[in-house]
Amino acid sequence: MTEDATARIAQLHQVKSRLSSADALLHIGHALAKEYEAIGNYPAAMAELQQAKQNKLRTLNYQVEDDLALFSAALEHSAEPAD
Repeated sequence: MTEDATARIAQLHQVKSRLSSADALLHIGHALAKEYEAIGNYPAAMAELQQAKQNKLRTLNYQVEDDLALFSAALEHSAEPAD
């Protein structure tokens, strides 16, 4: 790992330690993943992404039933295909 990459990763981790917003943590997680990917540390990159996305996921009230209802309504109201 080059000194520049080491310094950037350390700086990003320092910033991350001061964050609490799921959105901010998601952005910094992507930045860290990009840095780790650039130096070939793919396990660390994936770990950062997974952690950031899990934090964000906990803030969402996602229900698959909502998507199913939306797509069902879209199909019901879509035009018949032309012959």
